[in-house]
Amino acid sequence: MDKDDGVLGMIIRGKTKIFTLVELLVVIAIIALLAGLLFPVTMKIRAKGRKTFCLNNLRQIGQAVEMYASSYDYYLPSCTMTPSNPPEGEEGLPSAKEMLSSYLNSDEVFLCPSDPDKKYFLREGLSYEWQSSAVNGKRLDEKSMQLMGYDIFLMMDYDNFHAGANSAQARNYLYSNARALGELEVPR
Repeated sequence: MDKDDGVLGMIIRGKTKIFTLVELLVVIAIIALLAGLLFPVTMKIRAKGRKTFCLNNLRQIGQAVEMYASSYDYYLPSCTMTPSNPPEGEEGLPSAKEMLSSYLNSDEVFLCPSDPDKKYFLREGLSYEWQSSAVNGKRLDEKSMQLMGYDIFLMMDYDNFHAGANSAQARNYLYSNARALGELEVPR
């Protein structure tokens, strides 16, 4: 056999090749470097996935609002903004979850996957804030599902779940025509 007959030849002849400490450390360093490069990318992908899941939840809630409105002559439900501590004039009003649950398959759609430790979901019963002062009991246009000619938002995340506080994409919004968007849309 040649002097360079590879690993198989060394095993056949009873010789073993051992990695040196330096070679082992180089391999570990390369693996650590690759993991360090991939970790932030993976975290961004996961955050984007949670945001998309949240948008899907809001879209389902939007469809429930449309079904509710079509059942009640296109009037929006009257709900409290914060069920655990209702603003003045909203005492005794149900939450959006209580009003819309019968139109949905699961109450899990009221949970934003980015709600930290389910903080708002456990306290309020949902991770989304109903815009009570602007929309309670108002009538939507039957065809466009707009309110007074505008497509206004009905619900949004309780907090900046999806980005930094100053980011335009920090919250998701549900509009009156069941559109869910990752940023606030200014009416024209």
